[in-house]
Amino acid sequence: MRRFVFRLERLLKLREEKEREQARGLGRALRREEEHQLQRSHAEGNLSRCANQIAEGMRGVVSAGTMGNLRIAFRAAAEGVEEANRSLQEAREEVRAERDRYTEARRDRRVLEKLREKGRADHETRSARKEQSEMDEIAGRRRTEGRNR
Repeated sequence: MRRFVFRLERLLKLREEKEREQARGLGRALRREEEHQLQRSHAEGNLSRCANQIAEGMRGVVSAGTMGNLRIAFRAAAEGVEEANRSLQEAREEVRAERDRYTEARRDRRVLEKLREKGRADHETRSARKEQSEMDEIAGRRRTEGRNR
């Protein structure tokens, strides 16, 4: 029986490598998203601390200068949260784009794998039929030789 040769094997290997590269890219994007989530969490914590300091200052006697400084710090913390939210949103968009590229690379590889599997199955079917035909021919010859004796 002849060995099965998939003519697109080289292309399949390239697609597999592309899929691995896209998976690495998706992993990097997911890590960046996690980092941005952590930064947002820190920014929100900072904003909460500033709000608590302002609330404490409102209950006690605090100079106008101190209260002004607290408000400036609060605004800066609020801007930090907004910036962290923007960065997180960008990171999430990047993850979506990377996931789409990964899905496409995976689909491309699977198409070739299915072609290879179908080709192998067809090859095995043809080989089995050929082998059966040869066995039938041999059996027919033996029957004919047995009658001629």
